[in-house]
Amino acid sequence: MTQEEFEQRIVPMLLKGELQDLHILREQYSRASIQKRDWTGTGVFVYFTVPENSPRTAQKHITLGDIRLILRDGIPADAILHIKDGLLEALECLRYDSKEWPREPQIQTLDYHGSNERDPEYLRSQLSA
Repeated sequence: MTQEEFEQRIVPMLLKGELQDLHILREQYSRASIQKRDWTGTGVFVYFTVPENSPRTAQKHITLGDIRLILRDGIPADAILHIKDGLLEALECLRYDSKEWPREPQIQTLDYHGSNERDPEYLRSQLSA
């Protein structure tokens, strides 16, 4: 899969849930465009541009990264969504080895740390104002 297809699979999973801020972030994501991708070696930062008139989250700074991601080569990786000033800022992806982040990442395992459902306590801790 391409990096873009990877992102389209990961971001909705990070935004899954019924809390109001997650609804707002999903709306932002549907209107967002990719500003740039910065390849860092073992990872990539994907920066979003969200229209300024978009609704903002109540919690101004949020980090969402509660998924377990294992790439096809068996290497664990992280995908972390950063929200700044109530708007989507960036998706950070990184490997836990010294190899370069693949231009076409393949997913072996993708879940919420061994479950198909998010931990509601994790969400409350990240999204409480």
